[in-house]
This record gives sequence, structure tokens and C-alpha cells, in this order.
Amino acid sequence: MKGRSADAQATFSRCNSHSLGAVRVRLKRLRSREYIFGLLIAISFATAPVLQFWVHNRTELSTIRPVVNAVLIEALTATTLTTALVIWLQRASHLVIGCVVGANGYLFFQWQLFDSGPYWLQYAQWILTAGGVSFCVAVLARRPAGKLFVVLSSAILFAVPGLSLLANPRQSQALDKTQRHTADPGSSGTETKPNVYFIVTDGYGRADQLERVLDYDDGPFIDDLGDRGFDVRTDSFSCYPATFLSIVSMLEMDHIAIESHDLDGGSAGFYRRLRGDNAAVEAFRERGYLYVHAESGSYAGTDCTRQYFDVCIEAGGVEGAFNLDESERAIAQLTPFSPLIDNGVLPVGDSFSDPQRVIDELWKDRPPSPYFAFVHVLAPHAPYRLDANCDVRGRSVGRIGKGWQPDMRDDYVASLNCLHQQLLVAVDKIVQDDPSAIIVISGDHGSAFEMKWSADFANWSEDQIFERYATFHAVRVPERCSASLSEPEAANIVNALRIVIACVDRKDPILLAPGAFFYSYSNKEIVELEGLEIFDR
Repeated sequence: MKGRSADAQATFSRCNSHSLGAVRVRLKRLRSREYIFGLLIAISFATAPVLQFWVHNRTELSTIRPVVNAVLIEALTATTLTTALVIWLQRASHLVIGCVVGANGYLFFQWQLFDSGPYWLQYAQWILTAGGVSFCVAVLARRPAGKLFVVLSSAILFAVPGLSLLANPRQSQALDKTQRHTADPGSSGTETKPNVYFIVTDGYGRADQLERVLDYDDGPFIDDLGDRGFDVRTDSFSCYPATFLSIVSMLEMDHIAIESHDLDGGSAGFYRRLRGDNAAVEAFRERGYLYVHAESGSYAGTDCTRQYFDVCIEAGGVEGAFNLDESERAIAQLTPFSPLIDNGVLPVGDSFSDPQRVIDELWKDRPPSPYFAFVHVLAPHAPYRLDANCDVRGRSVGRIGKGWQPDMRDDYVASLNCLHQQLLVAVDKIVQDDPSAIIVISGDHGSAFEMKWSADFANWSEDQIFERYATFHAVRVPERCSASLSEPEAANIVNALRIVIACVDRKDPILLAPGAFFYSYSNKEIVELEGLEIFDR
């Protein structure tokens, strides 16, 4: 028995020694130049699409954090896969492995090539393409000329966006504060200044626009606001058809882009102003106000930024295993995760704000008066998260950039009906507990169900312009200030806060002449609109 035991122990020792030796041999492969070279190729290919996304959107990103995270995740994934395959496939060329991993990493971010038809067909096409690409790259990388081609391709795909980012990592539009309109602080004596609530609802069109485009009657809600002391304009319109330009123009109380070169810094240069670095906040601070900033949620442009606010009310929403903001979702939409997110298969959270919740949160730890509260609500704009009863849908419908398809009209109407309920609850609470408050409820632009953003301005019809620019606008001010609301210039929502600040100062407002400007998401041009009578239908 002792002999058998000794033999078994010796056999185990030899096997263990052999296994350890094999592991050492495989790990030794990771120190070879070929492995390092193959790994660099894999990382270059895999991270190139994210760098390209960064280059194409650097003027639109409010923060680079999402793309930096995506680059790091791709680099780590490529490293892990390449290393595992090198250890597992002992006879395979390290360079070939790196090329195959990298090529598939690049293909991973090309989902837009397959984003049509049934989902099973999209995934089948993507898997077959990945298999074909892997085979072709493996064959190509074994030949000297093919190897040179693959190496140069990876280097070019990585170097072109990389060098562009190094040369100009991020453009930012500087703001000339000397041109800001802040009005004369004046004096209101010892009388307590009213709190100001500025609620911007995204994509909320004017009543006649909603009736024409959606056959929707906004009259009951307008009557409800009238009963609560609001003046609702029937001829109000926005200066710009895009959120970042329209809201910033209201906060700057001026036309902030009148020529195309005013947009050279892209939308990212305007995000700072959306978050509190603007003429309105400056004017209110001069009058002793605190600044309350309420985030919209998935629209990153109005995220809280510590240096600007006194009080931040973060967006609530639906919690998931992980949450994605607008930029992170845009990156995810480039990958095969896109259908899984859109259909609620992946437990992705969805953050959003609503006026009722904002006021509830503000009342929990209410700041001392006076304060100016800016509240950006993404509703009724897509994504459509709530139904007409304000119940959370099983999954959101549409995305920020894709919410105007014809079959989403009912979803927009449901979102609007819910918004009405939330607004009335919020207004009732403000009026009851803060009866002297000034309240502005305004859309930033209308809907876009008939828009063709790829078309030049010359090809836009009057109906399309009307749909996008005719904007909901309601204001509640003390009786002594109400005369200003009937001025013709007050129809242009850029004058809203000029009227409010003048009311606080007990002065007559200095109003801008009506003006509106065309902006296209596709070609980024600015054109002044002529014949504004189309907004007075």
C-alpha cells in the first residue's frame, strides 16, 4: 500500500510540475514582442470608433467623461480578449489574434449598418459579418503584404482622430459678458422681492400649433392656468428651433446667435450658460437672489454644475442596474446593445424631472427668499416615459434625437396630458405657499413631426416653420406688471425674463424687437427669418 501511495504521489508531482510548466510557457508568450505588437493593434482598432465619435461630437458634448470611459472600457476589453486568446490558442500567431480582436472591436461600433429590419435579422447580419471579417482579417494578416495593410489601417484609424483631439481637444465658445443685458438693479425699497419660478417645458407647442399638427385641444389647460392668474399668449414664438439656443436666448435675454460663425464653438459652448453662467442668474444675484437649478435628467445640457448653483435639485426617474445620460446613450446606440436598451431588455435606468417633483424637493429644504428657480422639464419631448395618467411605461418610447416619427404622435399627446397634471399640481402648491411668486411656464420650441432637418432652409415650408417655432408661453406676475405682457414684443419668448426682472425692479421693461433665426442640426447654419407674421395666425 505504501508503494502504491508513493507512486501516486510521484505521478501527481510530475503532473503538477508539467501543468505549472505549461502555464509558465503560456505566460511567457505574453512577454514576446509579437504579443505586444498584436495587443497594440487590437487596442488601436477597438478604440478608434470611440475617438471618431469624440471628434465628431466634441463641440456637442457637455463633458468628456462618457467618451473617456468608453475608450478605457474598449482598451481593457481588447486587452483581456487578446491576452486570453494568446494563452488559449498556443499555435496561433499573436499578431493575427490582435488583428481579429481589433477588427471585431471596430465592427462592434458600426451597428448603424445593421439597424433596420427585425431585431433577429439585425443580429444575424451582424454575427455573419463578424465571422466574415474575422476570417478575412486572419487570412490577410498571415501574408506579408496583408499584414502591412492591417497594421497601417489600425494606425491610421487610431492616429487621425487621436491627433485631431490632441491638436484641439475641445472647442468652447467664449461668452462676452460685456454684451449681457442684466438691467439696472435699481431699488425696490424694503419690500420683499418675489421668488421667481422659470419652468421650461421641452417641445411644448402653442395651442393653435397643437391643433393643426395633432388635432389636439389645449384649451382646457389654458383655462386652468387662466383661473390661476396666468396670462397665456396666443401668438408666442421662439427665437430658435433648437433647445440649447432657445433656452440660452431666454436666459441671456438676447439673440445669442445671429450669424453662422456664432456657432463655431458648437453647442458645448452654450451648456455652461444653460447651467447658470448667464445674464439672468447674474441679474438676479445682483438683486440678492439665490439660484436654484433643477436638472432635466437625460439631457446633459442642464446638469447641475457646482460653481453656478446655490441649490441643485437632481433629476429623479426610474432606477435601473445602471443609468445612462444623453452622451452615454448616444455611444451605446452605436453598438449591438442599442435594441436591448430600446426594448427594455437591459435594466438601464432613466432619469427625468417633472415640475411636481421639483417643487416637492424644493419644499423639503426650502432656501431663504428670494430665489430664482430654473426648471428644465424634458416633457412633452421624447423619450416618452409616462402615459397620460403619469404612470411609468414598461419602456420609454423614442429617444431625444428620434422622437418625432408619425407613429409617436399619440405618445407625445400622452406625455403632454401628464405634463398638464404635473404643472397644475406644482402651480397650486406654489400659489398656496408662495402667493406673491412670479411664475413663467414656457416651451423652448414646438414639435417636429413635419420637420426635415436635412433640408436647406429654402426648402422649409411655412407650416414646418410654424410647427417648430410657435411655442407655448404663460406668465403669472403681479397685477402692476401685467400690462407688459400684452406688448407685441412680449410674444417673443426671449423677452420673458426682461419682463420679470423689470417687474421685480418696478420699472418698465426694455424689450427686444421681435426676431427669430433658422438653425439646422445638419448643416449648422443660422439664417434670420423674415415675415414673422406667420406666427400670428
